[in-house]
Amino acid sequence: MKEKSTQPPQPGILEHLDALAEAEGFWEADLHYRPESAYRTLCLNGAAVLDPFTGSTEVRKGRYPVLRPFAAAPPQVSPAQALDKIKRHLRWKLLAPGRIRRGCRNGSNLRGVLLPFWTFDFTAVARYPAQSDSPGGRLQKHFSDIVVPASQALSRQEFDFLQALPLDQVQPFRKSHFRHFYQEHYSKDWKEAFQEAARSAERKLESEHALAANVSVPPESLRMSYQDVAFKLLLLPVWIVAFPYGEDHWRALVDAQSGRLLTDVPRSPLRIAACAAILLALLLWLLI
Repeated sequence: MKEKSTQPPQPGILEHLDALAEAEGFWEADLHYRPESAYRTLCLNGAAVLDPFTGSTEVRKGRYPVLRPFAAAPPQVSPAQALDKIKRHLRWKLLAPGRIRRGCRNGSNLRGVLLPFWTFDFTAVARYPAQSDSPGGRLQKHFSDIVVPASQALSRQEFDFLQALPLDQVQPFRKSHFRHFYQEHYSKDWKEAFQEAARSAERKLESEHALAANVSVPPESLRMSYQDVAFKLLLLPVWIVAFPYGEDHWRALVDAQSGRLLTDVPRSPLRIAACAAILLALLLWLLI
C-alpha cells in the first residue's frame, strides 16, 4: 500500500520544482512503449524497436518531451561479462527450460538500460507545538542526495537488489557515451518523487526529535516546510536479458556497476519429469 503524506507540500514548492525542470531543459524524443505498460523507453543506439524489459516487439512509438538527464554512472561491467555471468549461473540450473538456455546463448537478447533516479537536496524545517511532556520548538536539517527511483519498469525486489546509486562515480550525461543503451523515461515525475523524499526527511526529523526529547511525536503535530530545494535526474546502467516466455516473460538483471546478478529461473516440467523417471528407474533397478 502506498504511504500517504501526513500533509501536503507547502504552497509554491511544486511550482518551484516545475521551474527548476524548465531550467534544466527538455528535448523532444521518440519514446517506445507497450500499451499495457507504465513505462516508456528512449532508444539511444538506433536498434530495432522493442521493450528491453520483456523482449516484446509489440510496442508503439510516440513523441514526448524528455527532461535532460544531469548525469549518469558509467558501466563498470561489459556486455560480454554480463552475459558470461548469466550463462554461468544457468549452467548450474539443471532444471532450467531449454528455451531460456537457448535465449542466452549468443547475447542477442542482451540490452543495456539506463534506469532513472531523482536525487534531492533541501533544508527541512519541522515546527512542533508544545506537548504535555515537552515544550514546542523547531528542528532544521539539511538533506543531500536523497535518492528516489523514478521507474515502474522493475519490481521493488529488483530495485532493492540494485546497489545504492554510486554518486561519487557519476559523470555529466552525454548520449554518445551510451550508444549501446536504452534510456528509460521516468514514470514518476519530480513532483511525485519530491513528496516521497519529503516523507523520508519528515520521518527522520520525527525520530530525531523523539530521541532528543524522549517523547512520542504525533506525525500530524509537525508542520513541515522546505527551503533551497534542488533536484537532478541521474541514470544507473544495468544489463538485461529478457524475452517472452510462456504467457509472460523471463528476464535476468545484471547491475552494470557491481556485476551482481538477479534472476528467478523457472523449472521445466519436462526436465522434472525426466529426472523423476530416471530416479524411479534407478530405484527399481536397486530393488530388483
